[in-house]
Amino acid sequence: MGAMSRSGFNEESGRGTSPSFQMSGINEVVVTYSAARAQPEATSMQRMARRAFPFVALALAACSPEMGRTWNDTDISCLRKQMGDAVHTSFPLAANECQRLTNHNTIFGADHAKIIPLDLKGAPDLQALAEEYGYSYTK
Repeated sequence: MGAMSRSGFNEESGRGTSPSFQMSGINEVVVTYSAARAQPEATSMQRMARRAFPFVALALAACSPEMGRTWNDTDISCLRKQMGDAVHTSFPLAANECQRLTNHNTIFGADHAKIIPLDLKGAPDLQALAEEYGYSYTK
């Protein structure tokens, strides 16, 4: 067993113990140490879960509908998602989130980028909103 210091700290395992004192006879005191306060070490699965939590939280936050246009969205699906149940944005805000530029929405060539008209074929309700707010679109 490891060496105990006077404070009840086990120097080998690094854990504290709580001493208990008993009188066993004349001028004799028996001191026993119990490891009741010692906490079990975390398992490898618990350590892995603690390390993975920030990455999982980031990945789940990246899947929220507030992120705007995703790589596989069409103009119609992006507008419907932005104006849908989760976010409830107006058409101008949704159109600004979903519109594409000729520079593929990157910083390169941003000075000369032009707005690509929204492709609203097959969505007469969205065409009416685009007409109402003055957005260019293809029929």
